[in-house]
Formats: sequence, structure tokens, C-alpha cells
Amino acid sequence: MKPVLAIVGRPNVGKSTLFNRLTGRRLAIVDDEPGVTRDCLYADVDVEGRGAMLVDTGGFSPGAKDEIGSGVLRSIEAAIAEADVLLLVVSARDGLHPLDREVATLARRRGRPVLLVINQADPGMSFPDWEFDALGFEGVSVSALHNQGIDGLLERLGALLPEPGTVSDSDGPAGLRVCLLGRPNAGKSSLANRLLGAERQLVSAEPGTTRDAVDLHFEHQGSRYVLIDTPGVRRRSRVHKRLEVLSVMAALRTLERTDVAILVADGSEDFSEQDQRLAHLTLERGRGLIIAVNKCDLWSSTRKKAYLDTLDHALRFARFVPRFTVSARTGVGVSALLPAVAEVYSWCGKRITTGEINRFLEVATENVSPPSIKGRRARLYYLAQTNVRPPTFVCSVNNPVLVTDSYRRYLARSLRERYPYPGTPIRFIFRSHKSDDGPRRPVRKKGRKR
Repeated sequence: MKPVLAIVGRPNVGKSTLFNRLTGRRLAIVDDEPGVTRDCLYADVDVEGRGAMLVDTGGFSPGAKDEIGSGVLRSIEAAIAEADVLLLVVSARDGLHPLDREVATLARRRGRPVLLVINQADPGMSFPDWEFDALGFEGVSVSALHNQGIDGLLERLGALLPEPGTVSDSDGPAGLRVCLLGRPNAGKSSLANRLLGAERQLVSAEPGTTRDAVDLHFEHQGSRYVLIDTPGVRRRSRVHKRLEVLSVMAALRTLERTDVAILVADGSEDFSEQDQRLAHLTLERGRGLIIAVNKCDLWSSTRKKAYLDTLDHALRFARFVPRFTVSARTGVGVSALLPAVAEVYSWCGKRITTGEINRFLEVATENVSPPSIKGRRARLYYLAQTNVRPPTFVCSVNNPVLVTDSYRRYLARSLRERYPYPGTPIRFIFRSHKSDDGPRRPVRKKGRKR
């Protein structure tokens, strides 16, 4: 499992700028006004050749008395508790601040390795870095805004990462890893018991009974499975208790070690925006996905049609995801879930030969040419599958900028028409044909003289 790195510090020391710099993407909002980041943000990052999950937290401000400020503090405490390494960010521009000492005390109390990051040390700037020695941590000076000192930071960070295989939540025996994900009280533990055929999970009408991600090992029709029952993930604005913040992080971390996720939706309520977000998050993390709408035994025929229509609209971005209506209480529909999981897992690992995928590309580009942008048009030369889980395809093109989002979606739809990829996210990467990263042989057009 990937180690977790948490960026912590008081407001307006450049935590989000550092987060964006390390991830190589503008994921966090950056503004001079303190307190812009309120929710934790998560992204993959490469540290000295090792993958890790980076968490950006809100600004530490213990004097906040409003509900949002209190929620930010609970999120920070949860991130510190879950992290394997902490990046304590301070400002070279402002110097040592009393809140820096409070954050340092909180970080030290948790016993995690801490790297002091003296940010906003802009080029040509001189400052008394010795004053930060009072915090008691080894430090490195950087300017995230100007990309100064980042290589040194990553080198120091790499030395603090836990040894591979020592991160908590070990993988255990081999088996297809299935995660039960969903909102509180959707019936995940009841569904786990139904799949296992035994009362191995505590079931209660009170939301939030499951507090930790629990691994349940079993066999089904000769295949080994690891069923991971996770805490319910609420909408972030509704996560009030610190324990629930920790449960949210545990559920999100579980996705990192999951092959296929079953999103359990509560059929007694409408398919919510939070359910949508969980589906999107699962696919974004490259995991297989199926939807299980629980409590269908409570439906009338009118309610069933209304719910399924709403579900189809809510998942219009993921029409390829299989959906099942089940009842964990009666067992209706449950027997179809594991065969569907196995099928999705198989498609996640499918490889398409280079010749076959380029024949697809030839037909797709002949049927619909890339749109012209200011008189220029993308020319797709060559396509190759470079990875599985999720299936990833790299396309050599004259200029990646000319490949519009709509044309990317067209290619993905066309590929699914030939290869269904049920419940499987697929990724297209477009690279300049001048790059040395891959082959350059152009797609041969029909009737073209050579």
C-alpha cells in the first residue's frame, strides 16, 4: 500500500502551492487570502521512484470557533493521525510564528517522521533560517512558487518514507480485492455478511457502526477473495466528528489497495451527489466499479422506475458501469455480484495487441476526423497499450494540444463499442510524435500509396 504524506501548517504559508508543485497539477486553489483550503485534497505523487498519496490540509488555526473552522481542525488532526510522514510547512517570508510552534507540538505528539519545509524562500531572498531550529526538526528551504529546492525536498522526503511492505494495512493472502464503498447505513456490512454467508460484521441501524476498513478473506467457486468493508463516507461538509473524519480517510485509503469496488447505494433514499462523487473517485483512481443498489425489497413498482431513471441520469458519465438491484436482507440479486466483480477484474487486466488497436484507430479516425483548430488538425499516428489496471493507451500525435476533449471522449466511446470494458476506466495519453517515448509509425490510410 502506498505511504501517506500529509502537508500541514498554519494558513497562508503556501501549502497548496507546494501540493500543486509536487503533484505537477493545479489541483488545489491558491489565493493570498488565508483559509481557502477547507477540505483535504488527495493526489498521487512520485517520491524518488516510489508512489505515495499526498494530502493537502487546511490551515491550522485553533482559535476558530465556527463550524467550518472546527471541521478544518478535525480534518488536520485526522490527516496527522493517518499519515506516515508529515511535511510541516512554515514561511521564510514571515519568519517563526507562534502557530508554527503549535503545529510542531501537534505533529511531535503523534510520533510521525516530520520534514520541516521552509517555503516562500524566493530566489535572491535572505532570511534567518536558524530561527526555525526552535521547532526541533530537520528542515529544507524551498520556493514552491518558483520551483526552487523541490528536488532536494523530494530527496529528503524519500529518506523518511517507510520501507516497502511496512506500511499499515498489509495485503495479506493473495486474492481478488473487493471493496464495499458507500454512505453510512447503506447496508454495506449486511451485504458483506450476505456475500460471506455468515454474521462476521456488526450490523446496526445507527449510521457509522463500521469504524475501520475490515478485511474478510473467503473463497467463492474456487476463487479467493478479500472483501473489504469500509466505513461510510459522508459528504465532507457533514463530517462533524473526528472519528468520522478518520473513517473517511480509511475508506479513501482502502481504494489504494482495491481491485474492484462495489459502490453500495441506499435504495430507500435518492441516489445522491455523494454517491456520484464516490463513483467518480473510484474510476479516477483507476479501480474497477460496479453499483449495487441495496434495499430494493422496499420498492414499489413506481419507486423502482423513478429510482432507476434517476440513477441512469446521475451516472451518465459512467454508463459502462454495471448496476444491480439487491437486498442484503432477503438475498435478492446478491448472487450476481461476485461473477460481475470477476468479469470487471478480467477486463481491467485485458491487453489488446498493437496491430489490433491500430486497426481500431484507423477505422475511428476515418469515421470521424479530429476537428480543425484555427486551421490546424491533429494527426494521430500510432496507438499502443502501455498498461493495465487500468488499461492505458498512449497515442503518438503531431500536437497533443490539438486533440480536443470531445475527440478524446469519442475515441473512448468508440473503443468501448468494440471492447465493452464493463466497469473499467480506460485512459488515453497523447504524446508528441517527436518524443522519444514511443513508436512513430503512422497509421496507414486505406488506398494510400506507399
